[in-house]
Amino acid sequence: MKRNLPVLALFIVLFSGCKKDHGEAPDTTPPVIMLISPSNNQGFALGQSISIVASISDQSKIEEIHLEIINATTGAFLIHEHYVPDSSIYKLASSYTAASAATYKIKVEADDAKGNSSETEVSVKVN
Repeated sequence: MKRNLPVLALFIVLFSGCKKDHGEAPDTTPPVIMLISPSNNQGFALGQSISIVASISDQSKIEEIHLEIINATTGAFLIHEHYVPDSSIYKLASSYTAASAATYKIKVEADDAKGNSSETEVSVKVN
């Protein structure tokens, strides 16, 4: 056992200096989401199309984007879409036709490749 100690010590020294980031600073900055439309508390008529447009960017790579539309009155999820852009910039464009008079919560979440995430949401009213 004593003969293996120098080999073990060399192994520890060699591999303790290894880093996966190759000297890069850690990425702690979440993606940036700019929700272009709809605006908060915007009103829509029953049956009208709600246009959802957002610009999402990250300093490295956007891993996944989630779009959720929730009926705030009942709590029911109406849409839960996933996008995998595999780039640092993505323009989200989607729409939803308002099927009932209610308040809807529209939420956009983004995760980057380093585990950082951000979200933004607005409420819209359908009469």
